[in-house]
Amino acid sequence: MNSRRVALLVIFCFILFTLIAPLSTLAQGTPLVAFINSSGQLVISSGDGSYRWIVTNPGETLEGDTTWSPSGDQLFFAVSVGGDISLRAASPAQQSVSEIGRTIGSVLALSPDGNFIFYQQDDGTYGIGSPGGTAFTLPISNDFGARYSGLWMNNLPLVAYWGYAGNSALAVTNAATQQTLTLDSGRSAPITPLLWQPNSTELIYRDATGVVQTADLACFQAACSTNPLESAIPLASADADVATDESQLYFRSGSSIAAVDLNCAAANNCADSAFVIAENAAPQTPLNAANGTLVYTAYAQNANDPNDREVRVLDLACISGGSCAPQTLATNAIAGSAAANGQYAVIESGNGLESLDLSSGARAYLSDRGAALTQAHWQP
Repeated sequence: MNSRRVALLVIFCFILFTLIAPLSTLAQGTPLVAFINSSGQLVISSGDGSYRWIVTNPGETLEGDTTWSPSGDQLFFAVSVGGDISLRAASPAQQSVSEIGRTIGSVLALSPDGNFIFYQQDDGTYGIGSPGGTAFTLPISNDFGARYSGLWMNNLPLVAYWGYAGNSALAVTNAATQQTLTLDSGRSAPITPLLWQPNSTELIYRDATGVVQTADLACFQAACSTNPLESAIPLASADADVATDESQLYFRSGSSIAAVDLNCAAANNCADSAFVIAENAAPQTPLNAANGTLVYTAYAQNANDPNDREVRVLDLACISGGSCAPQTLATNAIAGSAAANGQYAVIESGNGLESLDLSSGARAYLSDRGAALTQAHWQP
């Protein structure tokens, strides 16, 4: 075999390997994370960095947030095209993108099934549309860029949002039936949805006094005869974002992280059942619970020093054991979202965005500095 043939064979094998390797990574179930890199492009990467796909082209402007389908096989997103918004679905396995519709307005979030769009009009009013073009206006409005609006449930077409109708108000709309439930806070302070409890119809939200409450929206599978937002159950007073699994609510109070049993309402002792599981939690940073692991940002000496930050993890089995001892996995870094299997978390360090292996502490590059930590989302 001459040298030219050998060279061609080597090139062919290399090309074949680059095509097969990403698919092998997906087949092995390594979780994928979608994020916006420092250049403004949408990227999908595996937690270990072996798979990487730049989804959007240079110059394309993303609109709103990205949304994974419940199965994790598609990522929905929107980009500006002329005066329209192009709604698209990306398939990591095929590395292909298809347009599923077009719309106008400011897209905030697509539903996990790709069938509905939560958007905001020029006057601040919210609305829900579909890729096919049908749309209806929602009863409240808000400032542009307000956090916590457009929170879709994974398994039902329910979206939670907040805004103002005189006082601040919380609302949940069934996009399929157009039924909306609204809770007037009676105050001007925000009343904001925080998360949908996993594998349930419970919406966890913060009221206008800072108390975290939970309300069961199960009636929205048909029609609600009463407003379940008006009979919510208070869980705890928390300083910022909260996290949950199927049994506990985790929240920060001061510099402590505490847990409260989500079944406390049955015993009417939510306030008494909370207990501290970690200390030195950094202010204004999120908590993430995934597959029995809590990931958060802590400080070593000074809570007010933004340079004194480290990523810590806690094995939540400690709750039943009665002794919790968090471990530091990364210094000079801030924790972001965690993969559903609890194996990886996105962190922000001086190098930019990285994926952190929570078992080994190994890091994989995601983006240079300038990428938004809050826009990184793992497959469900």
